[in-house]
Amino acid sequence: MQRMMTGFKNLGVLFAILLAAVIAAAPLATAQTGGSDQADIENFEQVPMTDAQVKGYIAASPRLSELFDRMDSAGTNPDPKLDAELEKIARKHGFNSYDELENIGSNIGFVLSGINEDDGSFREPLEVLKEELAAVQQDPSLESEEKKQLIASIKESIELTPKLKYPGNVDVVRANLKALVELFQ
Repeated sequence: MQRMMTGFKNLGVLFAILLAAVIAAAPLATAQTGGSDQADIENFEQVPMTDAQVKGYIAASPRLSELFDRMDSAGTNPDPKLDAELEKIARKHGFNSYDELENIGSNIGFVLSGINEDDGSFREPLEVLKEELAAVQQDPSLESEEKKQLIASIKESIELTPKLKYPGNVDVVRANLKALVELFQ
């Protein structure tokens, strides 16, 4: 696993692997709404993104990160004050709702999972996952149980990963790549 967490290229792979769990910003949505990862995946909607939306997401993220502990402690019990705070943050950063901000975050993560750090090229996240699955299966340095869990996680992500609907999103993410990499590290 350590091998996969070094450098941005591998951060993209990590995004792809975690796509099944975070495709709709599950750490935020699931903790607050009591939803499941499967429901979050089914609710993932690819949308065309604007530069302003990506910049708004970047600007809102530090404040949202501060709320993670409160979201975790709320568990499956919705907290109306926390919901109101999330909506306020979203509106402050140019979104109509927290759901819109959350979906932009999911779209950003989805695109990042296919961007190669070395040359900035984009490959479908599904292709990245298939390549990583082959690499993990052939990696003798991984312990058996870790390897088994990683393979299962990648296979689940492969099953759930859609194709990119809006190629223009790649350009919008590339234009903000440095800030996004810093945000997700």
